[in-house]
Amino acid sequence: MMVLFLIMCLCLMMLIFYILYTFCMRCFSHAHKKAIFLICATIISLLMILRFSFHFYQITNTFLFDGILYLCTYFFLGVIFLFITSLIERLYIHFHKRFAYKTSFIIALILAIITGSYGIYQGKTISIKEYIQMIPALQKDVDFLAVSDLHISTSVKQPELKALFDIAKEKHVDAILIGGDLFDESTRVQDMEALYQLVKTYQIPIYYIEGNHEQLSSKKAFFLNQMKESGVILLQDLSVVFDQQLIITGRNDKKVGRKPLSQIIPQTTLPVLLMDHRPLTDEEHLVDIQFSGHTHNGQIFPNNPFTSIAFPHIYGRYSSPYPMIVSSGYGTWGFPMRIGSQSEVVLLHLKTQK
Repeated sequence: MMVLFLIMCLCLMMLIFYILYTFCMRCFSHAHKKAIFLICATIISLLMILRFSFHFYQITNTFLFDGILYLCTYFFLGVIFLFITSLIERLYIHFHKRFAYKTSFIIALILAIITGSYGIYQGKTISIKEYIQMIPALQKDVDFLAVSDLHISTSVKQPELKALFDIAKEKHVDAILIGGDLFDESTRVQDMEALYQLVKTYQIPIYYIEGNHEQLSSKKAFFLNQMKESGVILLQDLSVVFDQQLIITGRNDKKVGRKPLSQIIPQTTLPVLLMDHRPLTDEEHLVDIQFSGHTHNGQIFPNNPFTSIAFPHIYGRYSSPYPMIVSSGYGTWGFPMRIGSQSEVVLLHLKTQK
């Protein structure tokens, strides 16, 4: 999968450079256009390589860190819109025999600014999604605040982390469930330190499973150790009893390797809440409800339908083959924006029948 991702990134960069080269050759004088292309290509390459490198989390200056994130975001959208508007312009020229060399660039720039600003705003706007699930075997009602895919440092930083705990406190939840991708390859130490402090300050029980992106972080062992010391309960193919009436089971991510559920869930009459980062159904049907994330609900349109092909349970509530809640996530990955999806926290109310 990683090799395929790198190949796709390489192809995208080649397309980007082709678009830039074509634009520079059409819109600038002969004396300067090659130099302009080389300067633009160099800056773009350095920014994108730095953004997706393992060294990005080492940038401690918030202004520089956010500046690179936002520049890459607007550039990413600018190239997409430049590609689209260039194709439209070429069709116009073909049929009308009239030239307007810089029109596509101006339109693409305006669209990138508008769409990027909207996407960044959407990425920062958090909605609260509530679900009620009847669990007859419970002795009393249980309320969880469930989140996934925070990807701390991209769009979720210290203010957003505090807002998350404020919601948990305001709603008087019994515990917080974190369904993976809490941190990734770009997460900064200072933002994780803010999380540890919040965990200690608010004293709300937290159950956490790893996702696929934790495996890419060079700071994984350090982060996990600090979380355990702050009181977070890490479930790695492990089950625990919550409030003497509910089994909370956390699975390792599929790519890491994991045990069958029958070896993780103890033989008991207590209902089971499964936390699995990817929205994959349990073939053994040993659980009463599952909480997952991973999909981001596509994050950026039109990625939504493509994501649903890989994960049919892409977002929301499902009843077959058993109750499953799939969250779109609290944060974003890659670029700090959302288009056609929403950042959210889930309030999961498990109720016993009276």
